[in-house]
Amino acid sequence: MHTSRRLRKSITVRAATALALALSLAACTNKVVAPDEPTSATSPTVTDSLTPTPAPIPRPTFPESGNSATVDGAVAAAKYFMAVYTYARQSGDLSEWNALAADDCTFCNAVSASVKAAVDAGHTVTGATVSVLESAGSEITAGEWYTATLRVDEAPSQESDRSGRVLTEGGGGPHDLFFAISWNDGWQIDAVDVNATPSK
Repeated sequence: MHTSRRLRKSITVRAATALALALSLAACTNKVVAPDEPTSATSPTVTDSLTPTPAPIPRPTFPESGNSATVDGAVAAAKYFMAVYTYARQSGDLSEWNALAADDCTFCNAVSASVKAAVDAGHTVTGATVSVLESAGSEITAGEWYTATLRVDEAPSQESDRSGRVLTEGGGGPHDLFFAISWNDGWQIDAVDVNATPSK
C-alpha cells in the first residue's frame, strides 16, 4: 500500500509540472481570434462569418472491456475518459467527467474549470475530438493500482460566443497521456500526465 501511495504522489506531482501542457488540451492556451478592424462610416456593412450551432453529441458509453480490474480494463477506462473529455468540452456536461476523476487530479480539475468557464460565459466548443492511436497499460498492485499510456491525436477546436463569433481556436495535435488509475468497485482516474511532444 505504501508503494501505491508513493506512486500516486509521484505521478500527481509530475502531472502538476505538466499543467501548462495539459491546459493546451483543455483549450486554455488556444489562439485568440482578433476582432474585426473597425470600418469607416462610408464603408459598406460587413456581416461577420458565424459558426453554425453544433448538433448535440451523444454521451459516450462505458465499454464492457472496462468492467474488470485488469490491465485491459484500465486501458479501456483511460480511453473512455478521453471520450468523455470531448463530450464534456462540446456539451458542457461534467457529470461523468467528475464522477471518474479523483478530487486531487490536477489535469482533471483543469479541464473541469475550463469547461465550467465556457458554460458560465454561454460559450460553445466544437472539435476537440480525441482519437487514440496507440495504447498500453501495466499492473502495479493486482486488483487495485494500474497505469495506462495513450498516444492520441486531438482535432482542432473552436470556442464561440452566444452569437456564434469564434473567440479562440486550438490547433490540437498529438499527445502522449500517462494515467494513474485505481480500482475500487469501479475505476477512478487519479492523475494524468501530458506530453505534448510524443516520443518517437
